[in-house]
Amino acid sequence: MESTESFDEAIAENDQVVVDYFADWCGPCKQQTPILEELSGTIDAPVLGVDTDEYNGLAAEAGV
Repeated sequence: MESTESFDEAIAENDQVVVDYFADWCGPCKQQTPILEELSGTIDAPVLGVDTDEYNGLAAEAGV
């Protein structure tokens, strides 16, 4: 994800969106990355990655 604007745009333009809230220091987050990458090629919805350290406001809005 490049910005909060691109996040808002993806949410507004799609009926369904998969959002992965992650942090670079999070071990389980790193473990699920390959699964999400595979998923993104099999579903008709964007998979967004939100770095919770960089975009903590978005994470807080989602209750993460």
